Amino acid sequence: MESVLGGYVHPFIVGSEIHLEPAGSSDVKKCCKVQSNEIRGVTKMGNEMDVILVEKMSNGSLRTMEERRWGMNMVAALEHVNYIVVGGKEYETIEGRLNVDTGKLELLLVQIRNE
Repeated sequence: MESVLGGYVHPFIVGSEIHLEPAGSSDVKKCCKVQSNEIRGVTKMGNEMDVILVEKMSNGSLRTMEERRWGMNMVAALEHVNYIVVGGKEYETIEGRLNVDTGKLELLLVQIRNE
């Protein structure tokens, strides 16, 4: 996920805050905190977020699969998973992007071909 400052951003959740840390940086001073209830698409309780699943097709095109509301535990679990199952099919999570303008998390997925 490319930040406006250049470089990539690693989002992680601490309580009701979403932290956006520049990749390769362990300096807390460089970490930007966003209150989850300040982002559109997150409920006032701060415990759900809209997630858009986008599939990268074999020809390189992108297809929006669906949009779902995820609990913050599911969003936090993305830090530990490489694969997710949607509609009975397995997908590799390639990258994620937090769109602060829309308040939505966008996940880029590639379907795993099990033959």
